[in-house]
Amino acid sequence: MKVWFFILAIFFLTQSIDALEAQPKCPQDGIGSSLGDAPAVLVKTPKGHLLVCGFQEKKDQETWYSEFDIYSETKGKYSASLFRVGALDTYRIKPFKGGLHLIELIHFRGKMVPSQTLAMNCNLGDKCSISRATCETSEITAFETDILERIKPFYKNKKYPDEAMLMELGDLAMTGNAEAIQMFQKNPGFKLDGASAEIFESIKARLNQPCFKNR
Repeated sequence: MKVWFFILAIFFLTQSIDALEAQPKCPQDGIGSSLGDAPAVLVKTPKGHLLVCGFQEKKDQETWYSEFDIYSETKGKYSASLFRVGALDTYRIKPFKGGLHLIELIHFRGKMVPSQTLAMNCNLGDKCSISRATCETSEITAFETDILERIKPFYKNKKYPDEAMLMELGDLAMTGNAEAIQMFQKNPGFKLDGASAEIFESIKARLNQPCFKNR
């Protein structure tokens, strides 16, 4: 009896190891992952899997994702990256049957809040599809600030504003303030160094997203 128990235990252990080895791995060097890495998120689809390959970190009892690629896998064959996110962008990812909800988080007044949600769905047709963005801007509301007055000397004298000032100006623009938006739509008039230029361009691109463009 003990012999049979031992044989069955070895059999199920071998099956479990084989199943783990068969799980898809990141198929190539990506923006935040390397070939052969275990995916940060793995979801079964009708024809295979979706893999999220990149960085993840725990924040306030939830997981945030940045610098990642999403691939689909079918019978050991992988797609090119279906969706890529850079270092300045952060998402929550919520799996559902056959797909992923991608919730973009943005800095607003010192905290991360949702801005839009995309759905990657692999349940329809032969290929995975990405939905149009659903706006999630209820937490991005008007607030009192004197940032427009404080930034004018930088604008007039072509000086370098610090990153905190640019982010505050961006926060105001995202609430729909016309004067703040205009500063991001044209040559700003103040100087930008490497880090502040990157923040400026990131905010400018966000203001051109449908969820902010018509606020």
